[in-house]
Formats: sequence, C-alpha cells, structure tokens
Amino acid sequence: MYTIELEDETALILNQLAMQQGKTVNEWIKGLAAQFVRIGNYSSKPQRPIGLAKDKGAPLPDAFFEPLPDELLAAFNGSES
Repeated sequence: MYTIELEDETALILNQLAMQQGKTVNEWIKGLAAQFVRIGNYSSKPQRPIGLAKDKGAPLPDAFFEPLPDELLAAFNGSES
C-alpha cells in the first residue's frame, strides 16, 4: 500500500495501473483521505444464454399482450379519469 497526491492525469493513470495490479492506493484529495481497492473482475463469469427457460412455466394467454384499459392507464399516469 502506498500514498500518492492526485494533482494531474499522470497520477490518475499511475493509480489505475496500480489498482489493476491488485494494489491498494491511498489518496489525499482536497484534505480528504480516499482508499481505492480493486474488488475483482466479474467479466470472466459465463453469461446465461438467452431464452434458457422459454419452455418452462405456464404459457401466457393472448389477452396478456392486448392494450390496457383506459381507466388502468389513467391510474398509472396519476389521473383519476
């Protein structure tokens, strides 16, 4: 762990490089202490395939896709009529 003073873009780049290497960085910004720690890389997780559960559950009736009644739309929009 080390401390740098954030004054310019060079310090910011060095900070980002240090965090990519897994180091903890302490900074003083306008008299306030800040500590930056790399949490992890979540992009390596495999993505779930689209439509994984398309054949599971109850089918939706055709009425589900019809427009909502005017009274219900008015209630969602905050008017009473």
